[in-house]
Amino acid sequence: FGTKNVHHNEMARNVAIVMIASVFLLLAALLLLPVCVSSYEVGAYCGYEWLGLCTKVPYTWKRFDGAFGPDIQEPAPIVPNQYSPTMNYLTLGGYKVEGTVPNAAEVVSMMQHANCDNVDYDMEGALQNQYSLVNSLTNDVKSLLPNTAKFSITCLSGDYRSVEPIQSNFDEIGIMIHADTMQSGGWSIPRSDPWSGETWPWIKQWINSSVDNHKIVLSITSAGLEPYMVDWLKNVIKEYGMKGMSVWKLKDLPAGVTIKCIEDLEVTCVAASSSSDKENEF
Repeated sequence: FGTKNVHHNEMARNVAIVMIASVFLLLAALLLLPVCVSSYEVGAYCGYEWLGLCTKVPYTWKRFDGAFGPDIQEPAPIVPNQYSPTMNYLTLGGYKVEGTVPNAAEVVSMMQHANCDNVDYDMEGALQNQYSLVNSLTNDVKSLLPNTAKFSITCLSGDYRSVEPIQSNFDEIGIMIHADTMQSGGWSIPRSDPWSGETWPWIKQWINSSVDNHKIVLSITSAGLEPYMVDWLKNVIKEYGMKGMSVWKLKDLPAGVTIKCIEDLEVTCVAASSSSDKENEF
């Protein structure tokens, strides 16, 4: 009887050791898993014909609706009611958009006119370097809106230090990683080694900053865009747990870059480029 007890105790110890070892192996495996995005979101800038109508942005995408005219107070085009206002952002600012920045009540009025529940600030033109002003304006606008409203800020690539102290006020933080094209003005993503180009160091600065990666959106343009660039940028987003991607002039997507390969992390543009591009017809 004593021998049986010893044998039983040894078996119990062995089972316990195996279970403990299994738990440690599982924890180790989880720690080795790459950082991945909890949700991947995409959006596109829209407005008038020259930029692309908001009705041409896929229904499930965010729409950054703006006039992008010479006066920042110019009303944005109205997004039709069949497009959920919860996915629509009134965009203020932009390249060569000047004038007096509207106050909170005026912003809310512009949002209601355009059928937008949310706000995006394009930190160029009248808003360039105006991070303190935009932060205060956001607080004032929030006081006039339901707490479901979202706020986005789209920044020049070197502005991460200005964003760090105010990031808590914004749901997403876009960084413009292009000039007139994806491969001009100090930007480049070489096909042979995308990490060796001029674009990656700018992205890396944001990753190394205190800005929350989960809020970062990579803002691209269709000009000079190639399928391998989108694939590489999606890999960066996945690896560093970023929020997503936004597109300037979605209507001008080049052959080989499809809507599907932008909006789906698991669909590669290089593979999709051999298929039909009818889905990109605007």
